[in-house]
Amino acid sequence: DCSVRAEASAMGGDAADAVPAGIKALRAFAKAPSHLTTSGDLREGLCELAYPEGPASGGPGALDEVLEACAETLDRLGAPTMARATDRDVRELALLHTACKVLALRDVPRAPELDETTRGAKQKRLFETTWLSLLARRCQCSHVDDATRHRAVDEMIAVVAGRRDWDAARRLARLCVTSVAPPGGADGGADVGADDSGADDPPLEPRAAVLVACSLAEIVAETRKGETIVPGSARAVTCVTLSSLADVALGMMTTKKTTTTRRPERRPGFRGGDAKAEAEAEADADVDADVAADDDEATFPRDLLIARALIPCAVKAAAAAPGVARADALVERIRASILRALAPTFREGSTSSTSERSSDDTSDDDRRRSFGFYLLASHAELVLGPAGAARGAVAGDDRGLVDALARGLRSDDSRTRKASTTALTHALGPETAGQRPWLELVAMVHAFDDFAAHLNDAARAHVDALHPASSETFLDVSGTSTSSEDAPDGDAPGGDARGDAGKTTPNETLLPYEYVLSVWTRGLRHANPSVRAGTLRTFCDRDWIRTRDGLGRFVGELTESFVAEALVPSAMEFPGLRAEVAKVCELWTREAGD
Repeated sequence: DCSVRAEASAMGGDAADAVPAGIKALRAFAKAPSHLTTSGDLREGLCELAYPEGPASGGPGALDEVLEACAETLDRLGAPTMARATDRDVRELALLHTACKVLALRDVPRAPELDETTRGAKQKRLFETTWLSLLARRCQCSHVDDATRHRAVDEMIAVVAGRRDWDAARRLARLCVTSVAPPGGADGGADVGADDSGADDPPLEPRAAVLVACSLAEIVAETRKGETIVPGSARAVTCVTLSSLADVALGMMTTKKTTTTRRPERRPGFRGGDAKAEAEAEADADVDADVAADDDEATFPRDLLIARALIPCAVKAAAAAPGVARADALVERIRASILRALAPTFREGSTSSTSERSSDDTSDDDRRRSFGFYLLASHAELVLGPAGAARGAVAGDDRGLVDALARGLRSDDSRTRKASTTALTHALGPETAGQRPWLELVAMVHAFDDFAAHLNDAARAHVDALHPASSETFLDVSGTSTSSEDAPDGDAPGGDARGDAGKTTPNETLLPYEYVLSVWTRGLRHANPSVRAGTLRTFCDRDWIRTRDGLGRFVGELTESFVAEALVPSAMEFPGLRAEVAKVCELWTREAGD
């Protein structure tokens, strides 16, 4: 290597001859088929061949040499967008970045010898010239795929962890917060004090920012022997900044859809007022305008996944941050925010009905509740405790939670129904969820997701576990069953609501009828008219005058909203059942009057 470098310098030929031998070797390796350079270990081995450890080729200048090659390559590819980059160009960049990782970790013993200003400048150049260029939101190269981003994140975090560079971690944490915050909104209230490092850096692609944040949380929470997290230190600030990501995630639930798009202001340049900095700021503004103009239906699933990943990341960082009960307070705030999102929202002081509310308000409420249900199901243990711990709450002790889960079960959105079912079964625990009547409840909720009538008919055969059938095919509006005197003891009107005569169920496992109303609602609103008709027929065949374990008659469990929004419209659709529906409604009216 020394002889090649000396010959190249002595020749004084063209620029190609002046390329360092190590860079020539790396570029030659990058020409290999992609499957040969996919392995990280293989790439590191190639870098060791190009820059073997030793004073001749592995000294302090080797890292600067590779960084210079990275910068030249980025300029050639049209950074920051890299629109002209090919697949081979991206492979070459990735190999150069791996060489930077190898040489940066090799340079660890010499890093503390530098003063803080020099170390900060070298650190900024290292990250901006390499991995952040591939992770930036303004990078529009189609060949920078998820695998490339994952490799870039892994290498960058390995450098931060290997060098214990908490100043770099602090800067990256701040960058992650600004990258995932809603466009034009707050940054989640990040508690970073006077530190603003990374606040003006070009934002990362949101999914890449989540990967970086989760990886940072892992390394800052990992305390090696002899290490302590000192309050006020860069590492402590990193923990606090990452913990603020929970506020960003929770804020996504309440962020309204963007109805108008305004071009954002230009971001400040990084390298002065030169033409290149202006071009970078213009690229950032264009990308931000595109993000702000995204359709909510397209960004909503992405926001769900981002928020789902940010919450455990924030909790882990809060647990590592200095402070008394910081993690406990954060968990309690997350729990309260998610449960609050499940409740219906009405404007304070407003007397207007739901139908009078604007479509934007209704859409925002639906988005917030869907978001809340998804986070509840994703982090059920965080919100509801271990499996089975909230059995009593979902069985009636917490009426707010029961109402919320019931709304989720009857939602027209399949994601919300699935999330509500997941949360309910977690709260019950596997033992209770596998027993009657909870097993039949979940089975019927799943069955109504199918369009085929025969599958729903089979599921309705088990509805007796939720609400027993009447011994007659019609109802006596006087409030008594004409054949109740002849009914067996196990089927008497005062018997067990689940048809298990002589058996009592602990109060904590009783099935609130709000869940059963959700099942009726789903069946009466089913897309298949045969299923709707069969559900209404089954509904009319129930024993409405039976007493529910001393809680009152079944007919008293009907609600005004269910009757008006589900039962009456269904009766209008099927005239042959109107008379029987009218009898149920008359019983309900008499029960309400009593």
